[in-house]
Amino acid sequence: MARDTDADYAVTAAEVVSATYEELNLITDGGSPSTVQAAYGLKKLNLLVKNIMGPANRLYRGLKVWQRASSTLTLTAKNNFDIYSGGSDLDLIAPVQILSAVLRDSNDHDIVMRPMSRDEYDAISEKSGEGDPSRYLYEREWEYGTLYLDVVPSDLTKTIVFTYHRPLFDMDAGTEDVDFPQQWHLALVYLLAANMAPRYGIDPTPYRGLLEEARENANTFYPERVDCYFEPGKD
Repeated sequence: MARDTDADYAVTAAEVVSATYEELNLITDGGSPSTVQAAYGLKKLNLLVKNIMGPANRLYRGLKVWQRASSTLTLTAKNNFDIYSGGSDLDLIAPVQILSAVLRDSNDHDIVMRPMSRDEYDAISEKSGEGDPSRYLYEREWEYGTLYLDVVPSDLTKTIVFTYHRPLFDMDAGTEDVDFPQQWHLALVYLLAANMAPRYGIDPTPYRGLLEEARENANTFYPERVDCYFEPGKD
C-alpha cells in the first residue's frame, strides 16, 4: 500500500466554514452551506482571527511562532520611523508587536537593542541628540506603526534588523487558504463552531471542550518551553 510523500495539506476559508456547519449538523456531510450561511461564516471567521492575533499568550503559543517575521529598517537622520503599508520609512503591514531588534553595521556586526516603555521614552530630555541608537519604542495605532529611537542615528550606513509578530492575513474570499499552520486547522473549526453555535440555538459547551483539546494539541508544536520564570520584585 503506497504512502503519500508530502505534508502540504491546506484548507481554504470556505472549507473551514463548511466543516463548521457540518460539525453543527446544519448541513449534511459533504454538503455546502447556503450563500447566506457561507457569507456569515466567512465574516465570523475573519472576526475570530482578528481577535486571537495579538501578542503571545498562554492559549495560542504555537500560533505566535507561526506569526514571526523579520525585516530591516534603513536609518535616516531622525528618531521616529513610519512602519505600515505605504509607510514612508518602511512599507510593511504594521507589526502587532516587535519582539527584538539589533543595530547592524556594514560588516554584519550586531548590537542588541533594548525596548523602552513610553515613560522611558518621554523621559529622554534631548530627543534630537545624535549617536548609535540602543533603545527603541514601538507603538501601533489602528493600521499605523511607529518606531521611536532614543537618539537620532549618526551613522546612516547602519540598519535596524527586527523580529516581529505580523498580523494574521485576511480571508477576503472563501477560496483563500487560512493563514494558519496545519496543526491549527482543527482548532479553527471548533473555535468557529463554539462561537457560531448560539446563533443557531445550539449548546456551544461540547465545542468548547473540543476546542480546548485541539488547541492544546496544536500548542505542543511550540518550541520555546521553559520550566523557570522570573518576575521583577519577586524573591
